[in-house]
Amino acid sequence: MSPISKQLLEHLSIVDEYARFNNITGNSLPSLMEEFANSINADGTIPYLLGMNERFRASPLASAIIWLDGQGLLPITALDKMQDGLIFLRDNNIQNDSNAGETSKKSEDNDGWSLGEGVSVWSTSMAIIALLDSRGNGMKKAMAFKKSILWLARQKNITHKGWGYQNCKNCEANPVMTALALRALALVLDKKNRASFGFTDDELNTINESIISGYEYLEKNIFKKGNKSYWEFCKQPHCAATVWGVLALKQMSKIEHPRSSDFASFYKNNINSALVFILSKIPSKTVKWENEQFVNESGAKYNKQKNYHSFSATLIPQLFELGVSPFETKIINQIKWLIKNQNEWKTLDYDKEHPCSFTHAMIVSVLCAWSNKVGAVHCVQILQDTKGMLQKGLSLIWGFNHEYKATAQLVLKQRLWLFFSLFVSVISIVLLREHAIKLLKALITCIPNINSEVMSVVTLNLISDAIFFPFTFGASFLLGWILRKWGK
Repeated sequence: MSPISKQLLEHLSIVDEYARFNNITGNSLPSLMEEFANSINADGTIPYLLGMNERFRASPLASAIIWLDGQGLLPITALDKMQDGLIFLRDNNIQNDSNAGETSKKSEDNDGWSLGEGVSVWSTSMAIIALLDSRGNGMKKAMAFKKSILWLARQKNITHKGWGYQNCKNCEANPVMTALALRALALVLDKKNRASFGFTDDELNTINESIISGYEYLEKNIFKKGNKSYWEFCKQPHCAATVWGVLALKQMSKIEHPRSSDFASFYKNNINSALVFILSKIPSKTVKWENEQFVNESGAKYNKQKNYHSFSATLIPQLFELGVSPFETKIINQIKWLIKNQNEWKTLDYDKEHPCSFTHAMIVSVLCAWSNKVGAVHCVQILQDTKGMLQKGLSLIWGFNHEYKATAQLVLKQRLWLFFSLFVSVISIVLLREHAIKLLKALITCIPNINSEVMSVVTLNLISDAIFFPFTFGASFLLGWILRKWGK
């Protein structure tokens, strides 16, 4: 076990005292992360797959850093060492790596990440985001990757204004790469980071112009259908592109920039409809949120064919950052699936036997993000199976498991609207029934071949009630729908 592995597990043990992960997942936090921790080299690098000792890459390391740091799961010593490893992998491969990948860069890509993967906008953007961590540790290394920032800014497609996987004739600009590049550049210009780089006026102009270019690309390529907004990838509505797009706009709206008000306005006008789209794509049942492909290049500069896929549930912490509630039932069902299927934390598009190291770290971060938002007590209550008639009945009424001795109870919002509709229906029946029944009887007797003298009063009443009740229920439901829309 490397010193960094030991530091990480000790830190996770402290976190677990508060998170009580065993109550939630059946495993302690150190136990869930032990295999990942043991895979970290003394230099801070990680292998692509758990249980292997080869194929050390920059973007998997960057992904692990971003998600783990976002939930406070990395001690500062481990974060520092992993960031050093990330900078090392920009221009170097690990010695004796039997699957080292590329061994040289093209001259125009000297400042980009990363050697082993083949330099790309994807790898460079993720590395920069990982180095601009929440605690500012990466700012101590700012001058070591300043040129990489300027390299990224210059990779935009001049014709289409966005970024592709690489800036070459075979890689088209797309919303995924544009969003990630914009987010990285916007983080660079954040007031807590900007001064550390000592940019000249010309360098700042280069970054600012690139941000404007990327903004115009996102603005031009957004799709709006009904109450939904989204971006596409490979001509398909795409969750990752949409999440990363609005995340970039949110970050851009915070920076000092001549067009920051435009960025803020575009974000404000599309955030709610983008979240409506994303939530519509998350399964309602406790099943896996299917992966999405976000890189599909057959003519890349290095290794030519590039196909990357996302594990969609790893978007959940970013959805929280954008305002999605951790009590959203679709989110809860994803958490339940992750907990009940811990042997399925694999991106099968990459490897059917071994989980990816970064995917494993990201999923544990998802579980931490949710439990931190919900709280340890509510986590157990929401996730536990209902047992007994009383508990099942109360769960049906309230939408969540109910501790009947508790003085406070979680209530599913949809249940409140249902109760409201039922209440309006009952009141309508009580107050309007007599008038409505008289009108319905008159209408019924006007129907051809209906003899009012022959038809019994009982039959008329039954027909009238059968027509009246769904009418009142439908009217109350419509009223509730109008009120919800008005509230939004």
